[in-house]
Order: sequence, then C-alpha cells, then structure tokens
Amino acid sequence: AGLAAARLDAAAGVDLPLVPYCESYGGFGPLPVALPQGRPTVIQTRTLSEQVPVLKYDLQAAFSDLHKNSDSSDSAVHSVGADFAGSRTLRFTSTAPGQPDTVLLRCTAVLGIAAEVEHLQTFDNLHSLPARLEKLEPGVEVEICCSWTAHRIWFEVGDFCLFATLPFSRTHLLDWYSEMMNDGPRNRAFAAGLVEAIDRARATTSPTNGGEEGGTCCRVMDLGCGVGVLSLLALRAGADKVTGVEITPHLARCARRVIAASGLTDASVEAVVQCADLRAVECSTDEDRFDVIVSELLDAGGMGEKIVPFMRHAKAHLLKAGGELIPGRLRIKAALVDLRLPRLAGVDLQAFEPFWLPARASAGEWLSMDLDSGMDWEAVSDPLEVISLDFNGTQAEIAQALWEHDLRFRLRPPASAVQRRCNAIIWWFEADVCSGQPALSSGPTAFRPAGSERTHWAQAVASLGPWLLDDVPPGCEFHIRVRTDGVNLAWTPLGFAASALAEPANDERSCQQPSTSSPTAPLRPVPAVKKALLPEAVLQSWRSLGSETLAGLQDLRRRLDELGDVERLQAVQSAVLHISAQPGLFGLEAT
Repeated sequence: AGLAAARLDAAAGVDLPLVPYCESYGGFGPLPVALPQGRPTVIQTRTLSEQVPVLKYDLQAAFSDLHKNSDSSDSAVHSVGADFAGSRTLRFTSTAPGQPDTVLLRCTAVLGIAAEVEHLQTFDNLHSLPARLEKLEPGVEVEICCSWTAHRIWFEVGDFCLFATLPFSRTHLLDWYSEMMNDGPRNRAFAAGLVEAIDRARATTSPTNGGEEGGTCCRVMDLGCGVGVLSLLALRAGADKVTGVEITPHLARCARRVIAASGLTDASVEAVVQCADLRAVECSTDEDRFDVIVSELLDAGGMGEKIVPFMRHAKAHLLKAGGELIPGRLRIKAALVDLRLPRLAGVDLQAFEPFWLPARASAGEWLSMDLDSGMDWEAVSDPLEVISLDFNGTQAEIAQALWEHDLRFRLRPPASAVQRRCNAIIWWFEADVCSGQPALSSGPTAFRPAGSERTHWAQAVASLGPWLLDDVPPGCEFHIRVRTDGVNLAWTPLGFAASALAEPANDERSCQQPSTSSPTAPLRPVPAVKKALLPEAVLQSWRSLGSETLAGLQDLRRRLDELGDVERLQAVQSAVLHISAQPGLFGLEAT
C-alpha cells in the first residue's frame, strides 16, 4: 500500500479550477475503486509515498490444513473466514510534496506454480480517505491503521489533525463523474458550442432580450448542472446570467461553492443554482425565458439520462422564440456484434457468457461496456442510424423521430475463420455541440466519425440470441423493430431478408439510413438460439433472481420519489456509508 493523490481539482481541456469540488467529494464508501487502465479520461493517480507491505495470506495452505481436520468443506470455508481478520499500523514516508487523499493498494495473486515459474496477477485499487490530508513534504512519516476481514480491507487515519478539511465527504459520486469532468474532448466541445451560441444570441436584436441593437444581454440555463462546469463555461463565454438546475441537493450545494470560488461573477454577471426538478421550473413571462439552454444529460446509449424529455420541456416552457439548444442534434447509431470472453491461462470461459451479458435487448435492458478497452469483439453488421433528433426543430419533428420503426442491418462477411455468431447489439450516440467541430461521440473507435476523439463514455450493450450465422449469407439484411419512449430502447428481432446486391456497400465509418418499408418477400425466421453450455433451468433461475432484485430497486426508487424528502434521504445514506467505511472512527467493530 502507498499514499496517493487521486482527486480531480480542475476540468480537463478548459483550465477551470474545481478546488471546492475536490475538497468535498470522494465517492466515499465501504468498497474500494478499481483503477481502470487504457481510458484517457481516468484520473492520473500521483504516488506520494513508498509502498509498504500490508499482509500475505496462503489460501492453499489454510484450506489444506482445515480440510485435514474437517469433514465439511462448508465449515472449512467458514473457519478461513473467521481466521482471516486483523489490523496493523502502517507507517508511510512521503517521497513527493502533495496532499494525499487515497491509499493505493496493490494486490498480487499467485495463481499457480509451474516449472518453478510463478503465474502472477496484479491489480490496483483505490481506498479513499475521509478527506484530503495536509500538504506533506518529502520525508514526513504518516501513520494509518489498516484493518481487514474476510470480506474487505480498509484504512483509517487516527489523528484528525492530519486532515486539511473536515473529514467525510459532502458529495457522493460514482466513479465515472470525475472521469466526465476529466474528459477534454467533451469539455472543449461544450466550451466552443457555448461561445458560438452566446455570440449568436448577442448578435440578435430583439425587444425581449433586454439589449440595444446588436444585443447586450444573454441568459443561459444549464439543465442538470451537476457541480457547475458547463455553467462556468457559459460565464466564461460571456453570458450575463446563468441559471443551473440540479435535482440532487449535494451536487447543487457543491455547484454553488464552485461558482462562488471561480471569480467569474460580479455585480453585472449573475449565476444561480436552483435545486429542483426541471419539470417544475417554468418562466412566468417571455422576458424570463433563456436565449441558450445547454444540457449534457448523455449516457453511453445517448438517451438514458432523459435528455429528450427534458429538452422538449425546456423548448416548450423555458426557451425564448429563436433561442438555441445545445446539443442541437442527437443521433443514435447501432450495430450487431459478436462479443466474446477472453481465454484466461488457456481456459475457455464461454460457459459464463450468459451471466456476462444478462441485459436483454427485447426488454429494453442494457449494460455499459467500453469496447476499446481490450474487449474481444467483432462487428457482425454494418453500423446503422437508428434515431436522428433535431432539438432545434419542431416538437412534431422530434416526436416523429421517436416513432416505432423497423431497421435493416446488413450482415458483413466473416472477418475470421471462427464460427459466425451474433450475440449482442451495441448502440452509441453522436451529438452536434458546435458547428465547427466533429460530433461528440460515445462510439467505439471502429465506428466513430472522422475527427471525433475518444471520450469517457462507453457503449450500450444488450444481448440477442445468441444465433449462429453460418447458414446466413453475407449481404443479407437482419430486420429488427425498435421502440422507444424517449429514454429506453427495446429491440425486437423480426427475421432475415436478401439484400439488393445493386446497392453500394457502406463505408466502415458511414451508416445506412433506417427504413420503415415492408420487404417485398417474406422474412426468413431468425436462426435457432445457440444452446447454452449450462442447463436452461440454471440460467432461468439466475435471471429470475436478477429480475426480482431489479423490480425491488425500482419499487424502492418509486417510494422514495413519492416521499419527496431527497435531501434527508441522502443525509441518511451518507451516514450509513461513513460508518460502514470507517467503523473504527465511530467506535464500532467491523464485521
């Protein structure tokens, strides 16, 4: 283990300081955060001390000894769990100046010994401290207590004088949140789009914009403002008033602190953050409406954070006539793929694929996967444009783009000699944020538009089939019906049809256009689903457990929404997380 600094204190690509955010967040909880590799938006961890040994445990020897004295493997496992607990004081010596906020834990597992060569598997994870420590100079020694049980390991700072701020974070965020603000292409695209839109608004002469000829006043709204990065970019771009709307209380409070510390507001430039549901926000007069409304409520699949219904509400109730929405356009694209689990140490893990891809395309379920991070996959079809939304168009045009329709995915020739198969559909978004820049995209490298950079977003993945396609000739079209409520996408396979051979082949980076026309010939049925290596009863039982858990979570969410006291619920959640993460600081014994 070693001390490290792993918190984000500036938005990448736009030079915006986020010190209040850095001091108040941490994603603090009882579980560590895996240190992902390969993505450019991952926060670069700075090591601030030497590594010190924590513990070593020989599981093989422990199980061997226990099995000799036990008639039951279950009791052996229980005994190992009861034995495997303890604590020790670690002394870290700083090697570089900085403020530690994390313990970087490096775990090495010896998977086996063959011909006297050890097979090692090493992985890193981060354990957040309750707050950043005071700045340390090289050579300073810090004591931290490390405790562990059979279930987890955690670190506690006993001397509260070491903390630079009050311990325990005030903002609880998932891991991807900091990656989002560390996404240079995303931040630069929105910065350029805001400059462009605000300049256009200022150039518009209108009796309702509060300005003289040439326009001097520009009002901007930031929907789902989070900690206020886009609000700061709007202020920097020349907006006279910025209103951020954020439904989550701790994020709204953090945004107010970030904006107040930015130095971008004064007597003539105003910025406010409302903690409210966007759908409850309305403007009483036309003068109160906004010239520009910006939102980055985008997820891997494009629509899951409700950007479509929120933009439609904003367009109807908050935007001035002739005003502008950012992003202006949103396109959803998709492709059929074959996703494979890698072989580990020569072991074929194919039997685990039903558990690896539990999200069903027909039910509107999906998982987020980054296909550019070493995934083993192959495109089975050409990419296809599924939905195209013009937020600056009419409400009728947006509604029509969301209608149910049929898609025709043209199958590609096999790229290798292995058995052709389709077991998933992937989809991603392309957003037009600034007219002078490539689209912002969550697509994998193989399908991103020319000039688009890799971002923090992954891709949406859902399971289909799996179907063997050896008997389906390349060039055939696979028909799938897509339905959406503006948030979720559900995919229904219909069958195959022969493709018109005279049509030009698609370039790898281009997409076919969706078709709603009926085929002239009856569709061939989809191939029989490939038989799973595990009994169907086992898979069905596991899926039922997942469905029941999901239904329980959805019911809990509905009841919490009905209760309405979001802030108090979050305070209780914070207290539970703090106590479970640092039991010793509360005089409790961990289990």
